[in-house]
Amino acid sequence: MGHLMNAYMIKGAGESLAMLLKIDHPLLCSVAVVIAVWLLVGRNIYSMIEGVMKVLLAIMTLAFIALAVMSGPDVVGIVKGTIGFSIPPDEGVHGALLVAVSVIGAVAGSIANFVHPYVMRQKGWVGPEHKRIQRNDLLFAVFVGIVINLAIWIVGAEILRPNGIEVKTLSDLGKALELFFGPIGWYVFFIGVFATLFASISGKTTAFPMLITDAFQHVRPKRRDKYGKEFHHDPMHKWFMLFILVTPLIWSMPGMPDFVTLTIGVSALNIIGLPVISLGLLIMSNQKSLLDKKYRNNLFENIALLFATGLALWVAFQLGVDLFS
Repeated sequence: MGHLMNAYMIKGAGESLAMLLKIDHPLLCSVAVVIAVWLLVGRNIYSMIEGVMKVLLAIMTLAFIALAVMSGPDVVGIVKGTIGFSIPPDEGVHGALLVAVSVIGAVAGSIANFVHPYVMRQKGWVGPEHKRIQRNDLLFAVFVGIVINLAIWIVGAEILRPNGIEVKTLSDLGKALELFFGPIGWYVFFIGVFATLFASISGKTTAFPMLITDAFQHVRPKRRDKYGKEFHHDPMHKWFMLFILVTPLIWSMPGMPDFVTLTIGVSALNIIGLPVISLGLLIMSNQKSLLDKKYRNNLFENIALLFATGLALWVAFQLGVDLFS
């Protein structure tokens, strides 16, 4: 999954960079992105670059939110579609259910959830006393994800669709900002997309190898004794990192699925991991051996996890039926 997640991100970052540089060589740009990430990850300058990328992402996000508000969205329709779990009829290139499952996989949870503890460990959030700050951190991320998703969906429904623009490529989505804000909107979109994807590639390339190395050392406990608790001391860590970063370039080669299709497909595939995550959390967060009573789940939290697990299983089943039919 680390390979697949980086696949669409590297492909998208390469396409964005090629568009910005006005050159018709997205594969070459994807290679440049991979080299840049490899050279920057783990170095002191990366923190500064990541900060700049976040600012660029914030500008693009604000532009989409402003555009969504300016378009005069159908609030009743948004509430019905969000709370009512309604699936519209299939139109366009990708089926409505596949796109809905893809959004759930991208926002609700995926295999990438397993890398979050390693990030928390780096921040020093390792004990039960950090439960509140962990939750606040996650809630903020989920809230921002929901706002960005709703803004983009509103722009698609209220601006792109009435203008007969169907999102088949990355540039199709940028046309919304270009229609309202002119050439500057086009640049805001592609710079923001590149910044988002570049930061995400760097994050996945840093965190996934930690998860893989940790799992590998559990299978081979002698390696942990030999190399210690710092994952980067294990030589396999560098090879895992290279695999996560370099092999996805295959998907950027000519003839491979386009960025939109690849993004939807990989995000939908994420749903496979959601029942495992929900069930695992349900078991671990109720174990006396792991948490004191005051830190274990209450009745509401257990019901919420059961609901999430049920929803994930239902969506996975519906996706399977849709694909096989």
